[in-house]
Amino acid sequence: MVYRIDVRPAASSTDPQGESVRNQIKELGTDPGPVRSARIYLVDADSDQKQIDRAARELLADPIVESFEIFSQPRAQARGSLIEIHLKPGVMDPVAASTEMALRDMDIAVKQVRTGRAYAFEKKIDRIELEKIAARVLANGVIESVHFERFLPREFPAAHEQQFRLRTVPLRGLADANLTKLSRDAHRFL
Repeated sequence: MVYRIDVRPAASSTDPQGESVRNQIKELGTDPGPVRSARIYLVDADSDQKQIDRAARELLADPIVESFEIFSQPRAQARGSLIEIHLKPGVMDPVAASTEMALRDMDIAVKQVRTGRAYAFEKKIDRIELEKIAARVLANGVIESVHFERFLPREFPAAHEQQFRLRTVPLRGLADANLTKLSRDAHRFL
C-alpha cells in the first residue's frame, strides 16, 4: 500500500519556504496570498498505519516546529489552490533513498519511497495561472511532473525501459570538414 505523509511547518510557526515562493510569484506580477509549503513522502510499504505513524513522528517530522498528516486514500484540497511537484520516474531521488534506508533501520517493511513538495494557496487561482507559476517558479519540466490535486498513486509508475544500442562511428582518417559534418548531422559534438 502507498501511504502519503505530508510534513509542513506547524500552524504556529513561520513557513520560510512558502514565503519565498510567494515572493517569487509576486515578481511575476501575481499576488497569490499566503502560501503554505509541505514536504511529501510517498511510502510503498507492507506496514500498518501504526508503523507509518511512528515513522512520521520519529523520523520525518520535527515535533517542535512541524506537523504531519498521513493519507492512504486520495483526498481533495479543502479550499484554495494547490501545486504539487514530484520527480518523474527514473530520476534519482537521494532524499527518498536515505529515507528508505532509515525506515528499514526502524524495521519498517518498505518497498520504495518517493518524495515531492506541495504549495497550498489560500486564494483560488485559475488553472492557467497555476500552470504559469509551476513552469516559471516551481518545477523543472524535464525531471519533474506537476499536479494540481493531491497525488497519491495506487502504485508507483515505472521508468521507461531504454534498449541499449551500440553504434560504431568510424572517426579515424576523417578530415576536419567530414568531422564537422558528422558532428552536426549526427549530434556527436566532435
